[in-house]
Amino acid sequence: MAGLVPIIIGFGVNGWNVYRALRREGIRPLVIDNDPDSIFWKCAGAAKFTYSRELSGPMIVDCLNSLADEGGDYVLISALEDTVSTLNEHRNALRPNVRLLFPCRDTVRMLLDKKAFYKTATSLNCTISPMYFLEQDDWLAVSWENETSFPCIVKTRTKMYVRGLAKAYLVANKAELVETFKTISLLEGVRPRDIVIQEWVPGPDDRVIFCMQYYCQSKPLISFVGRKIRQWRPQVGGTASATAIDDPEALTEATRFFQSVRMEGICSMEFKRSSKNGRLYMIEPTACRADYQEGVAVANGYNIPFAAYAAAVGQLSYQPAPTPNPLKWVYLGSDYMAAAQYVSEGKLSWSDWLKSLRGPKAFAIFAWEDPRPFLELVRRKVIGRLIPWSGGSSKAS
Repeated sequence: MAGLVPIIIGFGVNGWNVYRALRREGIRPLVIDNDPDSIFWKCAGAAKFTYSRELSGPMIVDCLNSLADEGGDYVLISALEDTVSTLNEHRNALRPNVRLLFPCRDTVRMLLDKKAFYKTATSLNCTISPMYFLEQDDWLAVSWENETSFPCIVKTRTKMYVRGLAKAYLVANKAELVETFKTISLLEGVRPRDIVIQEWVPGPDDRVIFCMQYYCQSKPLISFVGRKIRQWRPQVGGTASATAIDDPEALTEATRFFQSVRMEGICSMEFKRSSKNGRLYMIEPTACRADYQEGVAVANGYNIPFAAYAAAVGQLSYQPAPTPNPLKWVYLGSDYMAAAQYVSEGKLSWSDWLKSLRGPKAFAIFAWEDPRPFLELVRRKVIGRLIPWSGGSSKAS
């Protein structure tokens, strides 16, 4: 496998977990990132670190082509969502020795656009939480009257990186919806037509289920089903802790959808099982990149990033090695903050939080095989606490 170099674009928690998955199998990835001050740049074992000021737009295309011009063959294993969008639209501009594990251009567009995805899912008779879309370009033209059922979730139609914009907003009633719209309207670059309203599926964080897969020739070569334990922020945020779960319905529905759209590459589908009626509702997909909680699959013996890389070099025989018992994956800082909020609301005790973390587990940042990023994080935290006492700068070197 030495001839093909895997590329990871974006080296936050997501990229770090993909990196660890590949290193576990002896593969040295090439990392492209825009933050050389990141704790993850302290890791050992990357084939190369490459700095790019932007991870989307023409700059990332130029960066990939510059690498390709140096020689060798490359395959993109994971990236950020806006990177995926850029490379999908400019795939013909990439050098032939840079491979993308993507389905056709229109399929990627559909999977990255919640409105197009919703139309596809409903046409396939998927059980999906209803979505509503605003069509105006001007916030002053938005009618505050709508047919939305409450509570609901407000989020963006495509992934947007805007300062002050939350991943999602949980809205209890029409008055809160109006206030949420007013808050979003103050953010630069966000228009009404960028907004999606989706009906809330009742239930706590641990009712959120996900199915992560890798597709080759529209067939799933590997599949893993898990559930969240907690999110940060609670109810609407990213995964703070997760574990494996046996849910055949989630596996069946994710596979039916992705096969119907002729998926290629890494993907996942998020669901939520209603605490009110027990039904499993499709929420949204992740396409052509590893999911945020990819580490939970790897910890439980389903190394999806490596399976993708192995398939790219023609080895389709990878078999997962499931652990005897489900392991938990914990992003400790986020999980602590989620627990603190639940404790403050009287929904959790600190002893129950500690009990929920019992048993074998893997961590989002700490890794026995390469503790350098974690140790760097600790060093910066310690310095950050000491510096104010000395009157110096709080930025760790």
